[in-house]
Amino acid sequence: MIAHHHLSHVPDTITKEIAAVHIGNILCISLRMGSGGEKRVPIVNQKAWEILDLKLSDLEYIMQRSTKLFEESISIMEFEPQ
Repeated sequence: MIAHHHLSHVPDTITKEIAAVHIGNILCISLRMGSGGEKRVPIVNQKAWEILDLKLSDLEYIMQRSTKLFEESISIMEFEPQ
């Protein structure tokens, strides 16, 4: 399942799980939480966006919450991201 999260080619069926990991991956890269080797922020697959029924207005909360949880995790591990 996770192998398809980049969605460079659209699998026959995109599950909610694949869509969530795809969007999460893009958010993490755009928020500089990691890159997975990506040099640019990937383009969001529209089908993944639709499967999750996301709205642009959802992004602010998701990004703020993700950042907070990321910072807490880093603090717990006493680790500085590069």
